[in-house]
Amino acid sequence: MKIRLPKTEKKVIIDEKRRTVTTLLLGTENTAIKFVGVAKCSPEDTFDAEIGAKISYRRARRQMLVQIRNEIRAEIKKGEEYAKFHRDLCEDITKAIEELKQSIYDIVE
Repeated sequence: MKIRLPKTEKKVIIDEKRRTVTTLLLGTENTAIKFVGVAKCSPEDTFDAEIGAKISYRRARRQMLVQIRNEIRAEIKKGEEYAKFHRDLCEDITKAIEELKQSIYDIVE
C-alpha cells in the first residue's frame, strides 16, 4: 500500500515578543487541510527562531502523520468489517445449498 502525503505549503510565524514560533501546514490542493505546530521558548532559554521553526514544523508534521495513521486504521477496520460480512454471507449461502441438496436427496430416496 502506497501512502501519499497531502501537498502542503509551510508558513512560519515568528513572534519574538511572546517568544513563540508557529508553523502552519496548509493544503495546496485541499484547503481544508490545516496542521499547526507551536514552539514556545522557556524563560530560562535564549530565543532562537531557527530552532523554534524546526520544533514547530516537527510538531505540525506529527499532527499530519497521526491523522493519516488514524484514517488508515479506519479504512483497515472498514475493510475487516466488509471481509467478515462477505465471509458470513458465503457461509450462509453454503449452508443453504447444503440444506437444499439434503432436501433433494430426501425427496429422491
